[in-house]
Amino acid sequence: MVREPSRRRRLLFALLTAVLTWSLCELLVALALSGEQAPVATLEVDRVLGRHRRAIERLIAGETELTALSPSLGWTMKPGGAQGPLRVNSQGLRGDRDYAPTPAPGTLRLTTFGDSFTLGAEVALEDTWQARLEESIPGLEALNFGVGGFGPDQAYLRYLEEGRYFAAQVVVLGVMSENINRLINVYRPFYLPTTGLPLTKPRFRLAGGKLELVPNPLPSAAAYRELLAEPEIVLARLGEYDANYRQYRPTTVPLLTQLPSVRAVRFWQQRLLRRAPAGAGQSGARYQTDSEAYQVLLRLLDAFEEQVTADGARPLVVLFPTRQDVAALVAGGEACYAPLVEDLAARAAPYVDVAPAFVARAQSGQDVAELFAPEAHYSAAGNRLVAEVLAAHLRSHGLIPEALAPR
Repeated sequence: MVREPSRRRRLLFALLTAVLTWSLCELLVALALSGEQAPVATLEVDRVLGRHRRAIERLIAGETELTALSPSLGWTMKPGGAQGPLRVNSQGLRGDRDYAPTPAPGTLRLTTFGDSFTLGAEVALEDTWQARLEESIPGLEALNFGVGGFGPDQAYLRYLEEGRYFAAQVVVLGVMSENINRLINVYRPFYLPTTGLPLTKPRFRLAGGKLELVPNPLPSAAAYRELLAEPEIVLARLGEYDANYRQYRPTTVPLLTQLPSVRAVRFWQQRLLRRAPAGAGQSGARYQTDSEAYQVLLRLLDAFEEQVTADGARPLVVLFPTRQDVAALVAGGEACYAPLVEDLAARAAPYVDVAPAFVARAQSGQDVAELFAPEAHYSAAGNRLVAEVLAAHLRSHGLIPEALAPR
């Protein structure tokens, strides 16, 4: 017969051994993580929202110089706004004059939609590729509907809501190579925590192979006030359709997240999620053709072509490479969006890729750095090169009326 005190001693010894072993393991994991940045283990409202609180307050109060809230698009250009070299007309377009609904007789009108590469961030109005295009083809006018931070989905929606009523003969949709990741984003700070646009946006998802619009979840100043008042609740709601939200999944036991073992699991989980969020269109240096974002992008470009054609105009997708894309091409590699170029070519879709012209300049001895501005947009020289590429494309594809062609 086993004496009761001996059994208790063995149980106590086993318990102490387990605690010491677990503590030693936690210590070893903590030492292993000592040189690594702590991952985002909880929603951490201060990290996700806190730094943006003042910016949101200014936006909903209408105190910003260039950006205004848009119920349907998320944000847009503030009519009459100005900041640095950027001036916005009363219609919300970049420019110093307003435009009539229809162009004057004998005028070829282009409307252009996209993000800051379409807007012409970092250059003066006269140095944008639209202005250079007008300069090279007298009788052509190019309306600039670009908006900083836009995804292709927002650019397309702006065409549907505003652009189609300006009677353009050619409609341009600019797509910068990084833009694909914006297609699966709803609350911009989930994707870019340091963004200057801490706002929400609409997005498309695929349902039965067709685009289905998920409307902008915060369409008003009142909705943003709710975000500021109840951030945990609202942020969780915003994450429902945002592929980047997974790294911010909240926990009801914050204390446990401080354990080294839990931090280790979250650290590697976050590493994987940041490398390729669920549905992300880009992993590493190449578009992922089986991703949700890529499939949405293809269907969105199809919808753009179909709608513009139905509206009686000629659609044109313009692909804008980043500095990294150009560097990869110059080194003999490929741009991250190479799969998209292949798909567009196979579909005989109307597009033009600006990258070959940038590479040709580099191969001719020009310093590629001269084509980019300090914050990675195109410089005045880069915008001029874009205009040259587009002018050549318009001429070679018969998009310039004979009356406007140079003699």
